[in-house]
Parts: sequence; structure tokens; C-alpha cells
Amino acid sequence: MYKQQFFIETVPLLVEQLNNPHNAHKQYYLRALSHVMQAVPKQVLLGELPSLLPLLIASLQCPDDGLQLSTLDGIYALLFDAPDVMATHVPTIIPKLLQLAQHAITMKVRIASLQCIGALSGLPLHQVLPYKNEVVQSLEQCLDDKKRLVRKEAVKGRSSWFLLGAV
Repeated sequence: MYKQQFFIETVPLLVEQLNNPHNAHKQYYLRALSHVMQAVPKQVLLGELPSLLPLLIASLQCPDDGLQLSTLDGIYALLFDAPDVMATHVPTIIPKLLQLAQHAITMKVRIASLQCIGALSGLPLHQVLPYKNEVVQSLEQCLDDKKRLVRKEAVKGRSSWFLLGAV
């Protein structure tokens, strides 16, 4: 119960600071929001998710690897817990995930983004099918990554996207 109360009291303060255009410490507030969202029960989070998801997606552009990894872990869990909410943000989330999968500095961020891309293929077909060619072509570059674990996740994700719409 204390996690829910903490979430309800802190999230409005974090969102207020994130919406402040003169705030120079946005990445720290985004990191706090990401960690708070991971600790709260799913039922509480699902009620606030539509207003918080754009902030999470925006945090993927921050250069902080820890923030990106925390956000990717949260997005991965939400793809299974709230697919209907995540499906509405497919046009904004796919380019950011592809960018991270190709150009992230750390291997863990590349792997996590590839896992999210693979999980996106499980969303409703009419939401993700328009992005099939873009994703399959973009993941081809990840197949040449220098790390074997990244190549392995790229193969998994690319094959799941390649099979979209196949009867």
C-alpha cells in the first residue's frame, strides 16, 4: 500500500518538473519516474499510463544509458501488460527503438531495444503491419553487430517481424 501512496504523491511532482521548460535536470526526473513506475503495482500503473507513456518514450532520447535501460525494461513489461495502450504509440516508439538498436553505445541497451522490437510484433496486426518493411530492413544492420548476443536478439526480432502477416 505504501508503494501506491508513494507513487500517487511523487508522480505529479515529477511530471510538473518535467514540464518545466527551464529545468536543466530533466534526465534525473525521468530516471526517477522510470524507477518509480517499475516498483508500483501494475493495477495502479495502468490507470496513469496514458499520461506517463509519452514521457517514457521521450526518455529514450536521453544520452544516459542507465535511464535508457530502465525505460526499455519498463516498456518491455508494458508491451505484455497493456498492449492496447502501447499500440497507440507504435508510430513514435518504433523509430526510437530502431535508433537505439543500431546506434546505442552499450550492448545492454542494444539488446533491450531489440527485445522490445521483437515484443512489438505481438501487438495487433493492423497496428504494426505498416512498419514491417522498415523494421525488417533496419534490423538487417543489427545482424552485423560486433557482439554475438546482439546479433542473436536481432535474428529473433527480425524473424518475428518477417513472419507478420504470413498465413
